[in-house]
Amino acid sequence: MERRRNQRFSAQKCVGIKCPGGKTLIGWTRDVSFGGLFVELDMTDLPVHALVQLEVRFEDEEIGSDLRIPVAITRRSRDGIGLLYCGSPAPSSSAPG
Repeated sequence: MERRRNQRFSAQKCVGIKCPGGKTLIGWTRDVSFGGLFVELDMTDLPVHALVQLEVRFEDEEIGSDLRIPVAITRRSRDGIGLLYCGSPAPSSSAPG
């Protein structure tokens, strides 16, 4: 039986993963929780424990436009990466669409 700190919710949203050096990978969220999320990516050779930025675009005018959220890679698999939130979101001007 899996033991998770936070309940996970299924979610499918296009997001960007901004890597050190400026490269941005595009993927889809599989599930999210209050502690982190899993993003499906074709390229999963990013190192575990690397700090990256999760870029999210919102289409709701009340929320605002785009957010960049600091996250750490906690695990890798063939189909994506697990991410842990590790900072406060900040506005972004280049989230994926």
